[in-house]
Amino acid sequence: MQTILDPAARPTLAAVAPRRTSSRLGAADVALVAILTCVAAAVRWPYLWTIPRFTDETLEVLHSLAIVRDGTRPLTNYDSYYGALYNYVVALGLWISGESPFAPRAVVIVAAIFTVGATYGLARELAVGAGDHFVAGPWPSRAVGVLAASMLATNGQHVVVNSHIAWSNCLTPLFTTLAFWALLRATRPPQRRAGLALASAGLLLGLSLQTHPLVVTFLPGIALGVLWRRWRIVATPWPYLAAALLLVGYGNVVAYNVGNGFESFTSARRMSGEYAQDQQATNGYAPTVMSMGLMLARSLGGAVDQRDSTLDYLADPLVAVVCALAAGGLLRLAWRGLPLPLVVVLSALLLLPAVNSKFGTLLTSRYLMPLVPLLFAAAAVTWVGLAYRLRLFADARPSLRVRAPLAIWLLAGAVLVLAPLASLGRYYERALARTDTNERILRLADEIAAARGPAEPVLIDEAIGSELPDTGVTELRGFEHLLVFARVPYRVVRPTPGRVLDELDADRTALAVLNARDAAAIGGRLALTPLDPRPPVGAGRMTDYRLYRVARRRAVRIAGRPRRLARARA
Repeated sequence: MQTILDPAARPTLAAVAPRRTSSRLGAADVALVAILTCVAAAVRWPYLWTIPRFTDETLEVLHSLAIVRDGTRPLTNYDSYYGALYNYVVALGLWISGESPFAPRAVVIVAAIFTVGATYGLARELAVGAGDHFVAGPWPSRAVGVLAASMLATNGQHVVVNSHIAWSNCLTPLFTTLAFWALLRATRPPQRRAGLALASAGLLLGLSLQTHPLVVTFLPGIALGVLWRRWRIVATPWPYLAAALLLVGYGNVVAYNVGNGFESFTSARRMSGEYAQDQQATNGYAPTVMSMGLMLARSLGGAVDQRDSTLDYLADPLVAVVCALAAGGLLRLAWRGLPLPLVVVLSALLLLPAVNSKFGTLLTSRYLMPLVPLLFAAAAVTWVGLAYRLRLFADARPSLRVRAPLAIWLLAGAVLVLAPLASLGRYYERALARTDTNERILRLADEIAAARGPAEPVLIDEAIGSELPDTGVTELRGFEHLLVFARVPYRVVRPTPGRVLDELDADRTALAVLNARDAAAIGGRLALTPLDPRPPVGAGRMTDYRLYRVARRRAVRIAGRPRRLARARA
């Protein structure tokens, strides 16, 4: 069968007749998705365990660890406005890995890779749903799917945040992308199996709502988009089944709230108030909209690196081009009778600032990431559609030399995919230069595991967690996380000789994590044995903490007078 790109079959735009194409995935689609997911895995694998540093993800992870280690069966996450779905998924990973502290990030990266594959299906469905002359064969829609999924595969925000941080919220884009895909299938003719697609979308939305309550801001747009396209569906049982399945997918949270006085809603309101008072939050709806818009533009352009000003982001050609393509795609799809993407995006962007005022840091891009696959799909529809029209223009005017502009256009599509990797590289370079990584605490955890004696406690300098206040991440929390996984007893102390002495038993030693200055001060009164043979190293803004064995100095009597021996018991 000839495709729409065959010039003999489709010489001009005016000669193109409407033709329907199936969106069913075939062997070629499976092969393309396999390649795309491999690319996504290769981009996400570097620095998975070290960058970013462990965040408050550790609270959710330890909540999951209790399922495996203590046999708890929670209905909600650490914060009760999340469901426990994520915790049970992570608990499965912990059980399979033997309670590895790296299993939660492995779960998240797998979900992120699957999201890239789901974006291919979503984008191809959008292209097919656009109808008319744009899709007369499978390959134009496949081109849309490949471009959208490739843009997500190399997107810095999706790599750094949604693929590397073990938050429940980092699973949200996978469920919402699958839900949008199902909704598009439910609203596009032919009608066969549309009801089943709508019902599955309801279940997926219930599961996504478990991963983060902000998914509720999508629901008005989803309802409007479905009814706009197929308002007669209200006379069938399918929308009501979809609503029931949404409640089933969210059922454990519903059960928790029924038994606890709707505590999840109280907790969510309290957290929203705390966000509003945070120093990183913006005051007022309009400023929050502007902050959110900038973060969304950065996310679409993959501008993950730190820049001096807002103008530096807005002046980035890649940011401007992708935002324009996405906006054009939303409008074009709505004009072609497919309003769902536009109304869902508008619903989220209008309602999110009313409940969340924090969009200032890179980590907050996770609140907007569920929209990004949909926007990349819209941008890909625009890009491939323009390339197609340029091809038709070239075929209709063989005397003109327009083949080169078409090649340049296709090459520019590759730039949309590859350019964000430069920003991602700069982000990694900055984190490594600032030693803003997990490398140190992972090294210390390994040293503790190798040197610790039976029942020997670990003393940790409390200052290890307070060196980079601008990141919003405490290194101490990540270190404690590793020690809990290793079942190592520890105490956080102020590194003074008196406080360390208070923590030592009379006849026992302890391991201590100290910086060089505090080690020198403590070494005058205690027996201190360094366990790290490395020479002192420069560590940027981070103090070089080392592992020591510490013990009381033992007193012996020589020639009638006491003398202290600086020998620690091994």
